[in-house]
Amino acid sequence: MPGDRYASKIALLAHFDAPAVSGISYDVYYSDVQTLWYGNSTSDEKNGRVWTMNNATLQNVDGSGNGQCYYFNNNSSYAQSNVATNLALGTYDFTVELRVYPFNLSYAHLIDCRPSNTEGKYFALAIYDGIVSWHADTGVWHTSSGGGPLYKSMAWNHIAVSRVSGVLRIFINGIKAYEAADTTNYLLPGASRPILSAFGPNPAANLGLFGYMEDLRITRYVGRYTTNFTPYPKELPKTADAFDLEMMDSMTECHQPGTRMKWTYVGAPVLSATNYKFGGRSLYLATNSDYMQQLCTFPFNFAANDFTIECWVRLDTLDTTNGNALFFSSGVAPYRGLELGVNAAGKLSLSLSTNGTNLTTFVSTNSVAAATWVHVAAVRAANMIYLFLDGALDNTPAAFSGAVLFSSTSANVLLGRNPTNTSGGLKGHMDELRVTNGVGRYTASFTTEVAPFTLDQTSVSGTVEDDNGDPVAYPVFAYSEYDGRLIGGTTSSAVDGSFSIPASERCYCVCVHPTKNAQVFAHIDPV
Repeated sequence: MPGDRYASKIALLAHFDAPAVSGISYDVYYSDVQTLWYGNSTSDEKNGRVWTMNNATLQNVDGSGNGQCYYFNNNSSYAQSNVATNLALGTYDFTVELRVYPFNLSYAHLIDCRPSNTEGKYFALAIYDGIVSWHADTGVWHTSSGGGPLYKSMAWNHIAVSRVSGVLRIFINGIKAYEAADTTNYLLPGASRPILSAFGPNPAANLGLFGYMEDLRITRYVGRYTTNFTPYPKELPKTADAFDLEMMDSMTECHQPGTRMKWTYVGAPVLSATNYKFGGRSLYLATNSDYMQQLCTFPFNFAANDFTIECWVRLDTLDTTNGNALFFSSGVAPYRGLELGVNAAGKLSLSLSTNGTNLTTFVSTNSVAAATWVHVAAVRAANMIYLFLDGALDNTPAAFSGAVLFSSTSANVLLGRNPTNTSGGLKGHMDELRVTNGVGRYTASFTTEVAPFTLDQTSVSGTVEDDNGDPVAYPVFAYSEYDGRLIGGTTSSAVDGSFSIPASERCYCVCVHPTKNAQVFAHIDPV
């Protein structure tokens, strides 16, 4: 299928067809994870925290399958991170765990989160001679017994400290090595903490790890382990559940290519293989209590822009009392900005508001049929509203020129839910949802797609050759044939002279010769 010349304007593209997850584990406590550092980069997977490395080096060695880990060389070799309030474990249940490969049995701090350079109620994890120690307060260390399980040098070890209901336990490779009462109120790390492989007050002291470290996970509010367990053999999972994993593979936040949208799933949304338009599955919201929501982020700020909201829907039944909600932007009354759905009369309905209270509503002439797939689209183009059913223009275009109300702090984007009418849920299937902000794609009847939407952007392309017909690497720029503005630029390939510049309109391309004047050499339509 051809590329989408408006791909850069897409705020959301949801196929709802990710394959069912099998053989992939997930973390039911992922929402409580405060730090997840795999050790194969300086970045924290959960919250964007960056670990600044000091004489620690990345090595192509690991124990969980992610390919790499950091090597700490004891003296003055450590990693330090910015302060984060989520590492104040307080009096909550918690779990601190990591993998470590020590080269010897010398004393080493693995993680130190003290609030200042003095003693106090901070947490620190250290190892020595096969024993694991956990700092709780001034002079108070919980230490595994030499008569219990020991960690090993020159081998990967999983170490975990878990507190549940005031009882702290230390596990070495999944075997309980210590248990005792602990009600310490662990304080917030101070301005120079947390730190890995170092003694907090003096990172340069010879108290760091001589070995490898990876898979640090700190979970607040949840003590994961109370009895012996088998440590997770692979890279720790970073998704809440199997459905979340599938959904994240099904919905793309296209204004940031390659990123995934994090939605809250309320009730029991299903990726259904029973009915779908394309791809083998669709989103199924069976009841008024089933819907999805996300914080209303700036890609959904429609303002006074042109826009297009479209999807395939298959309603179980038409709700002749409350209607069937499809897409709602802004979320909490009075923050009503954009409401798209099927009203109680069965008509496609688009309501817009500039103040969150007063709505201007546009409805289709014909009804949306139930128990069959229907393509619906709502468009604003040049301050005119157009509604379409199965590609056919189905209203008399009407004007709306105001800025749609938007709130990024207290409102949500919802699928299958209208918070001002909670009895009017979708109650059916949705597939191929595409929200385009900045372009009104349709102003007249059109032929609906016969395949899933694509994110592939159109481009202008060609080949640059010298006077002898040989490929050359020269700068090439594309300008709009309509108004002359610069669209983009690149350098042609020295191998075959080819170039490609993302563009959504007909362009003239200019090749910049190193000694001659720049020359227009082609007028090119995007493909």
